[in-house]
Amino acid sequence: MINSPFIREENITPASSFLKQFFLLCLGILVFNAAYSQQALKIVRMRQVSWDTANKTWSPWPDEWKIFDSRDEPIMTLYALDTAGCKYRVDVSVKGKEFIFDVTYTGYDEYNKWHIYQDANGDEIAVVGSTIGDLSLYGWPGTPVQLYFWVYSDKIGLELE
Repeated sequence: MINSPFIREENITPASSFLKQFFLLCLGILVFNAAYSQQALKIVRMRQVSWDTANKTWSPWPDEWKIFDSRDEPIMTLYALDTAGCKYRVDVSVKGKEFIFDVTYTGYDEYNKWHIYQDANGDEIAVVGSTIGDLSLYGWPGTPVQLYFWVYSDKIGLELE
């Protein structure tokens, strides 16, 4: 006999026990997904600059954006790799090709107003108007966000929206 003022033994049935376990399992999955969530972000437009080795400067940003067709939009999926909000996996799918790399938050650049994330090669992602953590949890916000990929190893910079 259970000695509790809240639970009466006659109310416990196999069906209610199953429902209780099912509810706790669903709650656990929901909490796990919230902690390690991911968002697939569609990239709708892009601009590119390149590094001029001779002049040691970046080319100017072009006025025109490359607009992606809805069938060919690159998809970027962000995964939190820790609970501190410092390490992320970035998976970019472009026309069936996957580019996967891990980045670590390195700080905020007050001058450019962006959060900086760096991979093991020293290449960077800079985010203006959000953070990778918020994008991984909530997707694109209702306010403008720009992502800058500084691929120093290939001497290119990309601005994505």
